[in-house]
Amino acid sequence: MMEKFKLNQINVDPMPKVEGVSFRYYQGKEDHPALVEMVNRANAYFQKTERQTQKDFDLRFSNLRNCNAYTDMILCEVNGRLAASGRTAWAVKTSGVYEYAMLHIVDPDFIDSEIPQTIQQWVEKRARQIAAEHPADAPKRFETWATKTETDKINMLQESGYEVVRYFYKMTRDLSEPIVVSPMPEGLEVKPVGPQDYRKVWDASNEAFHDHWGDTEYTEEDFQRFVKQTEELPSHASSLWKIGWDGDQVAGMVLNQIYYEENEMMGIARGYTDLICVRRPWRKRGLASALISRSLVMLKEMGMTEAALGVDAENPSGALGLYQRHGFRTVQESRVYHKLF
Repeated sequence: MMEKFKLNQINVDPMPKVEGVSFRYYQGKEDHPALVEMVNRANAYFQKTERQTQKDFDLRFSNLRNCNAYTDMILCEVNGRLAASGRTAWAVKTSGVYEYAMLHIVDPDFIDSEIPQTIQQWVEKRARQIAAEHPADAPKRFETWATKTETDKINMLQESGYEVVRYFYKMTRDLSEPIVVSPMPEGLEVKPVGPQDYRKVWDASNEAFHDHWGDTEYTEEDFQRFVKQTEELPSHASSLWKIGWDGDQVAGMVLNQIYYEENEMMGIARGYTDLICVRRPWRKRGLASALISRSLVMLKEMGMTEAALGVDAENPSGALGLYQRHGFRTVQESRVYHKLF
């Protein structure tokens, strides 16, 4: 839970040459409406395929992981209007690397100003302060993301020493196209999930992703966030999940999601077939295909007209090819950037 410790103005040096510019700390939920509006303006400008809703934003900020927004976040205003924000959050990867995320959003009206660079510099400085409290001999790096359309951000990152290390794709599938339902592997079945199963689903997911790029060490607090999200957000309801069971063991899953408010905002009917994973003992038997195809049928029956998902372009299990065979096509490219301390 985020500790509430309110601070006020932030002095930055050098100050951007923008009339009426000022910087301050995050003040709590009262900042959320302006933050949501700015995020959505930026997403629309950069032709991103998602929008942020107030409810999702509120819940996410009440459960931030390794980030105290009151001390680890900076807001920029120009004549009282929110122009940009930035924050850092850290994680320990299963490789032992300490990673410090650079999360910054800039209103499209201020992309060409000095504000983005000022935000980045402050967030990096704050991340270094946090890193000073972590083991001195542990490898450390910054991480940030940018879509292919964010050319100004990409140029800024490259000039600051960041390098592309991975590509991710957003993919969609037209649900009006025929859906071939793949058979379930012998001995496996799809069964409904209840609260008593959340721990098994959570543990199975973490195990399945241990051999994937960038896997993170998770804690009991992370599991509680997962439960809260599942129980409080209709978009993440367990009734949407397709879980493959082998007796009482979770063999694989598709944790489908429907962001109802986002769909209304964008005038679409989209469901997400995310997250998808199969545990090692049950791989190469067609379980992922069986669960994905059943998910597509369910989404169509619920009135969705398209399905979407995200995928690591170099996923070791060949996920990209699997999704293409199920009719998904790439609509957005994102890049992961790293810079060593």
